[in-house]
Amino acid sequence: MTFKPFKHPLFDKLNTKRFILASTSPRRIEILEQMGFKNVEVIPSNFEENLKKEDYEPKEYVRHTAIGKAQAVYDDLKSKNEHENTVILAADTVVELMGEIYEKPIDKEHQLKNLKHYRDCAQPQHVLTAVVLLVDGEMDTMVEQTSIYFDETLSDEFLQSYVDTEEGLGVAAGYRVQLRGALMMKKIDGDYFNCVGLPFHSTFKLMEKNIL
Repeated sequence: MTFKPFKHPLFDKLNTKRFILASTSPRRIEILEQMGFKNVEVIPSNFEENLKKEDYEPKEYVRHTAIGKAQAVYDDLKSKNEHENTVILAADTVVELMGEIYEKPIDKEHQLKNLKHYRDCAQPQHVLTAVVLLVDGEMDTMVEQTSIYFDETLSDEFLQSYVDTEEGLGVAAGYRVQLRGALMMKKIDGDYFNCVGLPFHSTFKLMEKNIL
């Protein structure tokens, strides 16, 4: 089904600027397209994501990582004198549980161990996505939190079956909420798109605030 365009001054304003996503994430590109942003230029960031987790609270860790991604792209453009009239969007997503940050699992054994911990700890996980916007070099940031409640009745065999799909390798916390990873969840509290990599509502509001 084809729908008519959503008319909003933000789209008109962005048409006069170079809109850059500092990420190659297919999910983030897709979410921006679902919002209605079609002319998005993708420039991967060369920022080394090696901040020491012990030096930051989880929300500040993810915020500083996203800032590093955005700043690296801006600095590269500036070195080429291509930074004027640009809007750069960067994001980073981690999962926090009881103060500990969970990123991509090292291997299947590590993934299974983490999934069992999510099931057994009786506490919700918090998906944290930091969004950074650089508009002509001026920066603004926000962090969105979504809570995920795992099904505590899941068997070890069920978790092993999910690990065997290899679906959750290469993503934060070791599962994909938009695919079969959702079978392990009994409730999501907050923005679903935040779990996929970019919060829908708050990203749009951040852009409204800084571009219009």
